[in-house]
Amino acid sequence: MQQMATYDFAGRKSSVLTLGILSTLSESLAETGGAIIIDEKVHSLYKDKLALSADMPLLTLPAGEKHKTMQTAADIYRFLSDNTVTRDTCVFVLGGGSITDVAAYAVSTFKRGCRLVLIPTTLLGMTDAALGGKTAVNTDFLKNSIGTFYPAEEIILIPDFQSTLSAEDLQNGLAEMLKLWFINPELSDLKPNKHNMITPEQILEYAKAKLSICSADPEDRDIRRLLNLGHTFGHMLESASRYSLPHGAAVALGMAIALRLSSRLGNLDSETAARIEAVLLEYGLPVHPDAALAKRLLEKADMLIRQDKKAIARGLPLVLFKGFRQVYLEESAAISSVTELLPDCL
Repeated sequence: MQQMATYDFAGRKSSVLTLGILSTLSESLAETGGAIIIDEKVHSLYKDKLALSADMPLLTLPAGEKHKTMQTAADIYRFLSDNTVTRDTCVFVLGGGSITDVAAYAVSTFKRGCRLVLIPTTLLGMTDAALGGKTAVNTDFLKNSIGTFYPAEEIILIPDFQSTLSAEDLQNGLAEMLKLWFINPELSDLKPNKHNMITPEQILEYAKAKLSICSADPEDRDIRRLLNLGHTFGHMLESASRYSLPHGAAVALGMAIALRLSSRLGNLDSETAARIEAVLLEYGLPVHPDAALAKRLLEKADMLIRQDKKAIARGLPLVLFKGFRQVYLEESAAISSVTELLPDCL
């Protein structure tokens, strides 16, 4: 294991970013000891390579947004309780964004918080979901409507996990990385290989960039809010699809809607808007939802906007484009205006 950087979250907690190697992971976990929560598919694919210690209690969970529920959190609480996990027990979580979100939520609230180490196994998890300390559970009416801020004490990145990801999983990660690329002009251009896999160096670059923002604003009150680019409308689409829409596709669609709304509001010229859309298309990402999903979104738009966890009495904060790789926060867009303009932005 190679420690890459330590990020201090407002003096309350620190997260260590580590570059790991698959062949030595089980040895590192056994040395620390504790409990393991793992995506059942990852466990099936890697149980021989990981050779996890039989002395460490293990819980496998199904992945996917439809499983990111309070029932899953309850299953985790039962596992932690049955295995006498205490506040100083280290709980290792291996999986993609849905697993790390719900498991981190349960760990953060069990006995008011246990030690937490996240080992993301998807590109999206390595460059976004496992970074920054947000935990989450979905409800029937809204994605990520329940959660806490609870930075993991360590995030271990193992790029080799990319080798067994589906094309869709890799696209999900590329969409989140592209979101960060639009926000931060200093990031290098994404250069996936012929299999859409990203180099360890670039994964680290993007992970560090996100953690720098999150540690400076751990509770999402200032600069971190820019990371919501594509997510307001993306989460609405996921909810309208009943979580059948992949998160990366939802974020890409959310960014496309945001750029069209930026144009409708007069903040973005048509040439720049076309240039931004061309980048999304270049990476094979969708820019228009299908007709059925668009219809469901419009039917529920007002409710979904008002239920958004970032909505305030004055309106809805939105991250919009003002140029190429230039975004800004519209502090309180009028909900009625957003609802009125939304049909033309799909």
